[in-house]
Amino acid sequence: MMSNEKDISNTEEKLIQIISKLVMIVVVLVISLIAIPIVLFYNENSNNSKEEVIKKPSSISDTQKGTTAYWVAADIDSITEANQKATVEYGKELIVHTSKYFGPNGSIAKISNGLNCQNCHLQAGTAVYGN
Repeated sequence: MMSNEKDISNTEEKLIQIISKLVMIVVVLVISLIAIPIVLFYNENSNNSKEEVIKKPSSISDTQKGTTAYWVAADIDSITEANQKATVEYGKELIVHTSKYFGPNGSIAKISNGLNCQNCHLQAGTAVYGN
């Protein structure tokens, strides 16, 4: 009988050791799950502060300098390669006159409600806050 009690006692001690190790693993995992997003957040913020500020177009007055920089569409006339310029001009035409190509009477397909992409994406998607 004594040996049976020792076996049970040894088994209980081993189970306690295993459970304590599992608890430690769970604690480490929980701390990791909390720490990783925090580290990534602060790392991303430090990278953003090091990035260069986007240059503003010269048409923005001096009083507005130092404000938030916005994305500005490139001028189509600045494209020198003919094929690329033609592709960009076709894309602009497609945004401005979408229903001509894909509307109820579209020349390519009759698949949309007749709205042009430009109805939401102002000035062919080039206006600030127009996207």
